[in-house]
Amino acid sequence: MHELPSEKVMGKTDFEIFPQPVAERRNRDHLHTLQFRQPTTLVDTIGTRYNGFKPYRMQLMPIRVHGEENPTYLAGITLAPLAHWQDA
Repeated sequence: MHELPSEKVMGKTDFEIFPQPVAERRNRDHLHTLQFRQPTTLVDTIGTRYNGFKPYRMQLMPIRVHGEENPTYLAGITLAPLAHWQDA
């Protein structure tokens, strides 16, 4: 998604940007991270159906709003291209 202008992704769901299998996997990963309230390291896809996909190692972190018990947001950080981890 990094190569797309923000107006092309703002207000859209993963299902409107990614192919169905990618969107379903991303949704499962997000729900898992929120449910277990722990950072999750995974392989995610950077790109879109418009410009191709590249696998990257990502970390999802649940974020809680002050005073609330359950996390309501996720922060995703790209750690490195997957090839970097496979070569190490």
